[in-house]
Amino acid sequence: MCLSILCMYLRTIFEAMNISFDIPVKPYIYQHFLNHYGDPWLAQKKTQEGNILYKLLEKQEQRNNKKFKGYDFLLTVKLSEDMHFRYGSFMTDHNIIQFNKEVADHIRYPMRIYIETLVSTGEELKKACQAAQHNFGFSEDYLPWDTIQRDVLRHRQYNNSTKEKMSVRQKHIPQTFKIGKNNFGETVRT
Repeated sequence: MCLSILCMYLRTIFEAMNISFDIPVKPYIYQHFLNHYGDPWLAQKKTQEGNILYKLLEKQEQRNNKKFKGYDFLLTVKLSEDMHFRYGSFMTDHNIIQFNKEVADHIRYPMRIYIETLVSTGEELKKACQAAQHNFGFSEDYLPWDTIQRDVLRHRQYNNSTKEKMSVRQKHIPQTFKIGKNNFGETVRT
């Protein structure tokens, strides 16, 4: 009886306790969280960002001592009691940088697809970047259109060099099949 009362008392204390911590983030990442989740952000494992956070909280790494260049905003993260006791609420410098990188990739990938789709329909790259900036909810102060353009061009260059390497590799692969005609006169691989 006494133990159950103590457990109930401790539970009410922990529920009243605000389990939160701050993560330094880049301006456009802060804007993304503000647009989609609000500040403070209640981290849940069912979202992509929450999944990234819990993965990094679970596996703390101390690899590099890079300075936080451009991490001008603090994102307040709230954790549930269960998650707080499972994973803790401390992140190393390496994990903070890794969180920013993975969330940035999560934000920029659909933007690049959107921009490349607009460009393939004949839109100018500058106007496509500005449209993506507007449609994804970023202002010029948080994520300028020329930064988006540089990101798109950087990934175009990477993808083109990868395609060239693949085409060189495919030239050296010998053909292991023959082209012939079947009984109905259709061209087929044999």
